[in-house]
Amino acid sequence: LAVFGGLVLVLVAVVFLAFYIHHVAAQIQSGAIARGIARDTLATIDELFPDVLEGEEAPPSREAPEGLRWHAVCGPQMGYLERVDPQALREFARRHGVVVRMERKVGEFVSPDRAIASIAAAREPTSDTMRELSRLFAIDSYRSIEQDIGFGLRQLVDVALKALSPGINDTTTAITSLDYLSVILERLAGRRLAPRPLRDGDTLRVIPDGPDFEDLLTLGMDQILENAHGNTVVLLRMLQAIEQIRAGARAPARQR
Repeated sequence: LAVFGGLVLVLVAVVFLAFYIHHVAAQIQSGAIARGIARDTLATIDELFPDVLEGEEAPPSREAPEGLRWHAVCGPQMGYLERVDPQALREFARRHGVVVRMERKVGEFVSPDRAIASIAAAREPTSDTMRELSRLFAIDSYRSIEQDIGFGLRQLVDVALKALSPGINDTTTAITSLDYLSVILERLAGRRLAPRPLRDGDTLRVIPDGPDFEDLLTLGMDQILENAHGNTVVLLRMLQAIEQIRAGARAPARQR
């Protein structure tokens, strides 16, 4: 029984090993990687920007309320701004009776020498208050798609650029990345991206900062266009992608 059981377990282990090798080989294909990135990015878009854009989009005013002055708050450490909780910023602003303005978007690089936020107050905040605010921003050594749509686009663009490099020259992979990029940008084209100011009743508390559609479109298309010079197939697919993205834009400014 022991020998027979051992043989059965060996056969089971061989089957699982074969399945594992097949699974890994399938997951490292460029199409599977691009699809995973696009799926995560689309989920982030639906979570962060659920509102459909009606009409033109006006960014919120970033001026200080009357009688208050801005005081810069630097980042607690070097790294990329990975996450921020707007509700925690509003609670901080309410407790201290100030207005908080984000100076860096999620995904941007910050350091102790650069302002990550500003506090609008009649008097200069104490060092403890500034330190408390800086700790509300999650900073890490790498970017994450969790709140950073630009990082998803950046990864797909990098896949396309590697495919278009002279050493690889893989037109199929570049087109695959373009297809997924067009889906992401088409969904973004119809969503409201400008963050809404957070208030405590009628009192302004937080002026958030977020992505701009034109910047995201530039990120997703410009470098691929520059590296696709002479590749007719990729250029034609780019035109098709732009037409699909334009169809998802309701605002005239975004269509232009």
